[in-house]
Amino acid sequence: MTLGLLGLLDLSIVTDRLVKLLDDYQRLPLFPTPPFTLFTPSGDPPDKVPKEDGSYLSIYLFHIESDKFQKNSLVSGARDAKIPSQPLSLNLYYLLSAFSNNKNGYGYREEQQAMSIALRCFHENPIIRANVILEGQSVKEEFCLTMEMETADSLGRLWQATTTAMRLATVYKVSVVFITPPAPTVSPAPVWVFRIVPEVLPFTLPGQLLSTSANLSYRAPDDKTYNLSPSPALVAAGQQFFLYGTGLTGAGASNLYLLSADGTETDVTTSWVQLRESTRLELRIPSASPPAPGIYQLQVGNNVVLTNSSATRSNPTPFSIAARVDPPPVGVSAIVNGTVDTALEITGQGFVSGKTEVLLGSIRLTPVNNSPAAGQFQVVNSTTLQLQLPADIPSERYQVRVRVNQVESVLAKWVVVVP
Repeated sequence: MTLGLLGLLDLSIVTDRLVKLLDDYQRLPLFPTPPFTLFTPSGDPPDKVPKEDGSYLSIYLFHIESDKFQKNSLVSGARDAKIPSQPLSLNLYYLLSAFSNNKNGYGYREEQQAMSIALRCFHENPIIRANVILEGQSVKEEFCLTMEMETADSLGRLWQATTTAMRLATVYKVSVVFITPPAPTVSPAPVWVFRIVPEVLPFTLPGQLLSTSANLSYRAPDDKTYNLSPSPALVAAGQQFFLYGTGLTGAGASNLYLLSADGTETDVTTSWVQLRESTRLELRIPSASPPAPGIYQLQVGNNVVLTNSSATRSNPTPFSIAARVDPPPVGVSAIVNGTVDTALEITGQGFVSGKTEVLLGSIRLTPVNNSPAAGQFQVVNSTTLQLQLPADIPSERYQVRVRVNQVESVLAKWVVVVP
């Protein structure tokens, strides 16, 4: 367990807090003027007599001692950990005294009024709170303020040691005040030295795959086209995507293999690879006879069938093939306006009967095998969907979402239901 920031860097913070507390308290409506007279609180010693007329209250720090109850603290952390410096715990003793420099014959009254206000203020505020800035952070500190039991004899000896006449006074203790310890030294982080070796690393020779990504675009309701780059890649028939890795131009990575969900391996090197670099393959899903929508994996390896012991394969990396939903032509809005029970048609590629879902926002439509009624849709063929808006759908804007084999297509159409 590590201690947080604690304590003070300057004892005058406590004195200033007490002075401000007294000054704010005397201005409360509890003490109207007259009969009360505003006094000037100060942290100066009582023998510093001001020349100007007025009433003064001195809250002077005259003694400091170590707090014996906070000298020892439990060691935290593991046994072999370096024990950090502990904060210095102190008790501060303040001499509270009043003095009036007025020549109106009522100086004693002003002194006793100032002392009365101060006693009531400290009695109602036994906990002093202050915000202290430590290492650039604001830290809340609390101190306990109590009146000390001092006899008249002990205070008399105190006044005999000063150069000023005896005044109305009492002693207050502020505890426990912590002096912030020095910050523990932190060992510098080890310096790493890197050397570039021009040799090919052995594990990259057969190819090492990192990820896939694609650069796609979609039509938003404002009819603007926005780009997105999903990784792992999400692509449809005829679309381009990228495979990233290392050692992709070596003999051990000459072929690209598509892995289906059942583990079937298909060599797609000739039909998919458009451009080959050592760290990237540019790929394109063929428009004619593409794989069915779903989640797949890609591997690279040598041109040897997997059943042969000399076959090598890289680690697999995933990507998804979605059904293509045709966006509207340029200049035609992506938003379709319709009333309830309106029939709509969606064109594209890769729609599979029994594996296709259509949603309007979060409203799921029911699949049927014939002409759809309200709230239903039909997969006419692999390139056409027909749907009809539900009869009780609220009048607002909806995304037309198409999902095949648990892979959702990129948004291309929106529908606004009007009354």
